[in-house]
Amino acid sequence: MLIYATGQGEADGDDEGPVSVFHPTYLILVAGVSNAFLSGDLFNLYVGFEIQLTASYVLMTFGGTGERIRANVTYVVVSVVSSLLFLSAIAMIYAATGTIKMADLAVKLAHLDPGTQALLHVMLLVAFGIKAAVFPLSFWLPDSYPTAPAPVTAGSPGC
Repeated sequence: MLIYATGQGEADGDDEGPVSVFHPTYLILVAGVSNAFLSGDLFNLYVGFEIQLTASYVLMTFGGTGERIRANVTYVVVSVVSSLLFLSAIAMIYAATGTIKMADLAVKLAHLDPGTQALLHVMLLVAFGIKAAVFPLSFWLPDSYPTAPAPVTAGSPGC
């Protein structure tokens, strides 16, 4: 994918950003995605998402035009709000169950009252819905992706 993304940038004549920044940042993005997939508890999942988002902030402004930076400010603000909601949900899950390990949560969440379960599920659903730009939580998406450089949108799993 990295080769395709670099080739797409070359084909489009997109020489606005240094390749020396793109490659390591892309690899950090992939490390964050891998960490999120391999995590066994909610906090490590959160850390994986934050690694991925930090790298995507750099990639989205690759080239540094005014339009890209303006769109990225929206992206960063929405991501931070979503991250705070996700972190709050993790704290509430820990307070309700005493654990954040996913294997333990599969058992312990079933013993909570339905109202608490619904609240925790809705908080996680909204946090992930904003991050994934699921309709109707995709209000930030129209500004962010069209302004990003072609190699970033072509090859980024998390952007």
